[in-house]
Amino acid sequence: MRLLGVTQLHTHQLEVILAALRGKSVLLVSATGSGKSLCFQVPVLLKRGCGFALSPLKAFMSQQVAGLLKRKIPGTFINGDLGPQEKKIRYQLLADGAVKFLYCTPERFDPSMVRLTEIDNLTRARAILFGSG
Repeated sequence: MRLLGVTQLHTHQLEVILAALRGKSVLLVSATGSGKSLCFQVPVLLKRGCGFALSPLKAFMSQQVAGLLKRKIPGTFINGDLGPQEKKIRYQLLADGAVKFLYCTPERFDPSMVRLTEIDNLTRARAILFGSG
């Protein structure tokens, strides 16, 4: 928690984090700014592998990744605004295990909207936890 700059958890956050660490499926519906991201980030940091967060909001992805990188936590995002070369670099980082958090838009998993190689890159990465923003 110190790595994320958090000194204490709210009761609902602790319950969600513990359930995620036990491997339970969790749905948390809560107001903006209530700490949902922390409920996703803590379990990912405590496990091996990469956590995927799906969001249609490009600004959210950018903000989340900037916050992680500021704390020296490896994260990136992939969305339709990136060029092919930049996507290739980020997928390679994912394949190399150099990314702890990947934020991407939901269409990254839709074969009618993206190339199958992109979907293959994501499924090969085998996310340890899925979240949504």
